[in-house]
Amino acid sequence: MKHILLADEDPDILLALQDHLESHGYRVTTATNGQDAADIAEQNNLSLVLICHQLMMDGLDKIQHIQKGKNKIPIIVMTSSIEDMPYKILMPWVHGWLRQPINHDELNLILVRHCSEKQNG
Repeated sequence: MKHILLADEDPDILLALQDHLESHGYRVTTATNGQDAADIAEQNNLSLVLICHQLMMDGLDKIQHIQKGKNKIPIIVMTSSIEDMPYKILMPWVHGWLRQPINHDELNLILVRHCSEKQNG
């Protein structure tokens, strides 16, 4: 079963996305702050990280360190602001961006693309 880290400070967003991901057969671990998200990413064999822009910035140093290791986890940044998009140029280790509110069709395309590329338990 693919394991996804879902990180957002909004519990309603976490619950809705967790329900969607679990209904599609994914194992989901959640975090509500950047440091916890980085710790979970470091300690688990993840297939994908979905993290809101603000939480990613909170755990940026640790997340960058994880991405430099041998187990590069695809990171998708969720944002409600188009102004956050230029950060992509400064963060080449970010694998994609997902606009909020989340469109489930776009999310499903990301899941197929990134979770089918990496086989883990």
